[in-house]
Amino acid sequence: LGAMQVPVIGYAPLKSTEQMPSLLVFVVFQLLEGCDMVRRRSKRLESGWKFFFFRASVFLAAGLVGALVCWILYSLGHFAPLGARIRGLFLKHKKTGNPLVDSVAEHSATSNQAYGQYLGDARFVAAFGLLFCWHQKTPAKFFPVLYAAVAYHFSSKMSRLMIICGPIVSMLAGYPSGIVVDWCIAQFLNMICLPRPRQEVETEARSGGMGSIYRRVWGW
Repeated sequence: LGAMQVPVIGYAPLKSTEQMPSLLVFVVFQLLEGCDMVRRRSKRLESGWKFFFFRASVFLAAGLVGALVCWILYSLGHFAPLGARIRGLFLKHKKTGNPLVDSVAEHSATSNQAYGQYLGDARFVAAFGLLFCWHQKTPAKFFPVLYAAVAYHFSSKMSRLMIICGPIVSMLAGYPSGIVVDWCIAQFLNMICLPRPRQEVETEARSGGMGSIYRRVWGW
């Protein structure tokens, strides 16, 4: 709201379809917190399944209302079209006829030579590191896989976006060696001294959220 007070920006955050997803994420988090507040104050939603259907109905109602509002605003021409750079991420790059624009190399697709020059051999180790993501027993293992897929897709469309491949390639390349080294160190320390027994504190698993859905679907 503070940025919208600047005359140059105005209502652009509420009109640009490139910036609207950020507002959508903000609204989703507000709905999640609102549902949790209702659950804490109402005893009727203590059951996981009741809370699940309650939250699903809230999101369904909010989605229908949001879709209706967006349709009305779209029919009135409120939203601005996507920019050329955003369209280039999903559509094939086309020559515009302007030599100044067409000569910009960063707007073109990334070549295999560029991947080899900037990512080196670490990209091959990172591809092997994708298999080690499933070594983790938490939902966090999906993050590097999704990150790698998104980074590869966008970097292949526009060479300037190869920079987003750096973090995920470094992380995935460190998986094979890191997991093996950690295991070897743990075995060596166990030979010297046994680890102290840990007293596990049993806590009741939170029900009704994505964690309970994940545990029920995957079972591990």
